[in-house]
Amino acid sequence: TISFMLVVKSSYTAATASIYMAILYLILGSGTVRSLSSLPELMYHLTYIVQPRYSGAVLNGLEFYNKTSLVNLGWKNETSGKEFTCRKDDFRFGCRYVNGTHLLVEKYSYPGVTLENMMDVWTNTAINFAFPGVVMIANMILYLVPLPAFVKAKFRE
Repeated sequence: TISFMLVVKSSYTAATASIYMAILYLILGSGTVRSLSSLPELMYHLTYIVQPRYSGAVLNGLEFYNKTSLVNLGWKNETSGKEFTCRKDDFRFGCRYVNGTHLLVEKYSYPGVTLENMMDVWTNTAINFAFPGVVMIANMILYLVPLPAFVKAKFRE
């Protein structure tokens, strides 16, 4: 918000723009709210530069990838207490996914990208932890660069 306030005079407008950018960053990146495979090509490739993509891949991979406990998982009607089983070829109400990997293929698949590469826990965790370090280094570099004259002039009294 402070960086927006350097170029925008209204603090309300700067705060609003900052909030919109943060929301866009979280929604596009995670792949949890909207499937990454359904994004337009440009937006899909932009998710490579945001941290929620990798943290979402780690969490979804640990929870759903190659889990035998999720194969043909049924569902229960809480109102009537009746349980329904699902078969591998059955896609009626409540039986949308055959297993957890089927869910991840729908969320993360993209032409030319294999699910195994995308769900690699070690790579995603390393990238996830590297993001704060890169931001810290970029912040240190920005503080070492002297302020431009127009910024100094704006804050002189």
